[in-house]
Amino acid sequence: MFGNQFTAVGGEIYGQLFENVQMDVPRNVYWACKVEFSPMVDEDGGEWACSLLCEWLVWPIRRWRELDGISLAQCVGKVKVEASLYYLSKHQPIRELNRAGYSGELRL
Repeated sequence: MFGNQFTAVGGEIYGQLFENVQMDVPRNVYWACKVEFSPMVDEDGGEWACSLLCEWLVWPIRRWRELDGISLAQCVGKVKVEASLYYLSKHQPIRELNRAGYSGELRL
């Protein structure tokens, strides 16, 4: 139905200072990255917006300018990174796509 190519066309990154003592989430700056992809086109010519959102990223940096050149492999911290793929007009958690046999490779 769809090709397994995602072509990035835009995105955003933002951070928030957050702490939840009751849930054992330490005070830190938690980053989120969103990558917008060109629409997927189905066999009927319909276009479906798609994007990837990665949240709860913690990098060992002290200034936002240090984000230049940083990668997901450099994430640190107690909280696990959460990644979600949005396409076909709804949320597709990465783990659900893997269970359904999705074998596409995402490269940021």
